[in-house]
Amino acid sequence: MLGDAIFNDARAVRAIIRQVNSQRLKPAHGPQTGVEEERAVYHAGRALLHAIHAPHAAR
Repeated sequence: MLGDAIFNDARAVRAIIRQVNSQRLKPAHGPQTGVEEERAVYHAGRALLHAIHAPHAAR
């Protein structure tokens, strides 16, 4: 029973790997000389900011 589960899961993993390997990347738009991260964007509303900075806010 355990052997069957391992065999079936291995077959599923091979199918996923074949799908990933069949995908092709599009050509780069320009020369890239390194890795760059985008700045994080946080969506904090006024109510949240007010609660954080209010002197009487429970912490």
